Amino acid sequence: MNSTSLLTLSFICTMIILVITTISSGDDYGRDRESEALSNWWPYCFRQSSNHCNWTGITCDRTGRVVQMSSLQESNDSSNTYWHRLDELDVLAFPYLTTIQLSGCRFGMHNYGEKILPAEIGTLLNLTHLYLSDNSLQGEFPLSLLNLTKLEVLDISYNTIKGAIPSGIGQLTRLKFLILSNNQINGSLPSSLGQLTSLESLNLSSNEISGSLPSRLGQLTSLVNLDLSNNHISGSLPSSLANFNEIDFFEIEKQFHQ
Repeated sequence: MNSTSLLTLSFICTMIILVITTISSGDDYGRDRESEALSNWWPYCFRQSSNHCNWTGITCDRTGRVVQMSSLQESNDSSNTYWHRLDELDVLAFPYLTTIQLSGCRFGMHNYGEKILPAEIGTLLNLTHLYLSDNSLQGEFPLSLLNLTKLEVLDISYNTIKGAIPSGIGQLTRLKFLILSNNQINGSLPSSLGQLTSLESLNLSSNEISGSLPSRLGQLTSLVNLDLSNNHISGSLPSSLANFNEIDFFEIEKQFHQ
């Protein structure tokens, strides 16, 4: 092997080592940022060690990156645990999150002021399950959630979310469960709901939704549960609803006006 070839091989080896070192350094920074973010936010009673991956409710992947956060209500009474406000969490520190199961946490229960669902959650592009029900969350329906195109479950029920369901909801084509009940959502239902053809459960009950039902709802042929009760829906039922071959539960008659 001549000197030129040796120099080329040496350069390639150096570049490979540099890339590996850079990736490793980046992973270390990411894990350190996750650890710091959780140390500033996760309840103290759920911390069993110095390693956040071993904390109750935190699940990490094989590389040590956080992929799940859960309040584990089956084994802990989250309503008696103090949780900081959700908008105080450094959400951007968790790009690998796939599941947030933090229902019933009552974030910042003793902290006055509007408790909002932070727009930064819309940057968690790997998120597939988002459960944030019964948390006294306020404000408009967060448009940033429309970026979460991998979502299969969206449950923000039992809060005080206001405003209309955005037409962009049709972008979330992987949704199987859309639970927005017991909020203050108003306006009419967007026809783009008909694009959510993977939906199995749609619960919009106990809101302030008005207007007629869009005929495109009939495209949701995978629906098993549909609850639109306790709203202000008017008009006649679209004939397209006859396409609901899989439906087991259909509730709409309360507050339905001809």
